[in-house]
Amino acid sequence: MSCLPLAAALVAVSDPVRADADRCAALTNATVTDTTITRARTVTATTSVPEHCLVDAYVTTPGDATVPSNQVNFRLGLPTAWNSDFYFQGVGGLAGHIVPFDEGLRRGYASAATDTGHQGASPLGHPELDGRWALGNRPKQIDYAYRGVHVSTVAAKAITAIHYGRDTRKAIFNGCSNGGRQGLMEVQRYPADYDGVIAEGPAFAAGDTFLRWISQAQAQLATSGSWLSPETLPILSAESLKRGDARDGLTDGLVADPRKAAVNPGRLVGPGKLTRAQAAAARTIYRGPGPLRGHPAGHEEMWRSYITGSAAPQMGPDGKLVFPFSLAAPLSYTFTNEFLRYFLFSDPSYDLTRFDLAKDRRAVERIRALLDATDPDLTAYEARGGKLLMVHGWSDPALSGAAPVAYHKEVVAEMGAARTAGFFRLFMAPGMGHCAGGPGPNTFDALTAMEQWINRGTAPTSIIATNPTSGRSRPLCPHPAVARYKGSGSIEDAANFTCGSPPRASV
Repeated sequence: MSCLPLAAALVAVSDPVRADADRCAALTNATVTDTTITRARTVTATTSVPEHCLVDAYVTTPGDATVPSNQVNFRLGLPTAWNSDFYFQGVGGLAGHIVPFDEGLRRGYASAATDTGHQGASPLGHPELDGRWALGNRPKQIDYAYRGVHVSTVAAKAITAIHYGRDTRKAIFNGCSNGGRQGLMEVQRYPADYDGVIAEGPAFAAGDTFLRWISQAQAQLATSGSWLSPETLPILSAESLKRGDARDGLTDGLVADPRKAAVNPGRLVGPGKLTRAQAAAARTIYRGPGPLRGHPAGHEEMWRSYITGSAAPQMGPDGKLVFPFSLAAPLSYTFTNEFLRYFLFSDPSYDLTRFDLAKDRRAVERIRALLDATDPDLTAYEARGGKLLMVHGWSDPALSGAAPVAYHKEVVAEMGAARTAGFFRLFMAPGMGHCAGGPGPNTFDALTAMEQWINRGTAPTSIIATNPTSGRSRPLCPHPAVARYKGSGSIEDAANFTCGSPPRASV
């Protein structure tokens, strides 16, 4: 009896696996405009991600008179069981590294991410804190600001189509902080790239953000006693909670709307409380560098990461107080110095204490032109059926929650309320920090909400958020609606809340 049929059967069984591996490896020979594929290999399934073809590549972008060109690195994961869609993961801070995109792979997306055209190597150990690559290099600055994500998206989609033999069906971008800003840049500059954009805690108004950060730091460096030490933050937090907790109609330990929780730091001066210098610094932080709005009140204990830091200022070589160059410094101070030194003034020795908020403000216009994603006219994105889902924590210590609310208002003024609601929804999360954390419900599934929106046409009327530590859950509601207690049942359970109009005093 011949064994040929058995051998043929074995080959038939093994061929698909071998074919997938061969098809993956063959991508190194694929031709994509301005793109070089450096590596393609099959990654076996783990408990975290399914089997996929992992591709490393870069896009060559145009240079200028001083720099001939730049390389924007990106990585692409092509799952064996593909859902026909594309997912891109944004990167925070100053980028400089390729972040994981496991969330997309787990759902079957062809998934990608980019370093935006540079490799960061901060002495502090975090690539996203390094701005030295930007010194005198306009092409890298442009790639970081907006071009890098776009060219990576175009190239990754082209490779995906080559690998699977057909174009992607839908494309979703997901990012927080600078990643959220990247998403808004895509919406405004390259509306054809994505069908859905999730922008969480977006750093989209960069110019205003830097002015606020400079003002916050300078207020705390004004005198040797101006710094808001970690011990002062619970004092401010208790005061804002006292003034803002019950104003939403429910006493639950959350400042649901910081606009109703105005704090007068001068009333907190005294033994065991604030000094007059600290009260002055806090007042400046709340008020902001006029005419810009300051930082909202509420849950000030989270200021430690971005606004105050955990290490006291020290005397610098020029006799001025500065924060130490360490992870104990306010992150806003570190980020701002990187931008001022390497983007704006091209002076590695520059410190934000030298910035004159009255005289130097116009210099920030160069930052706005490069980094801001604040255009309220989203007609092109809406016209192609794009959807924008924005989420922001009201107690975000890095980026004022007033900024996305103001931007949403501008879009409504530009495009009309009904039209805006059809493609752009903003969800404000009470008690949530920057991208995550905080005493409020801060963990949610925006990706599923976006999938339902772009695939089924079901716009999100609420997104259930939970706090992993306390177990509390609440619905996040499309602004200006807020979560309203139904009047019975546990206030820890989202089922006992509904989205409705805010109390009359809210604006």
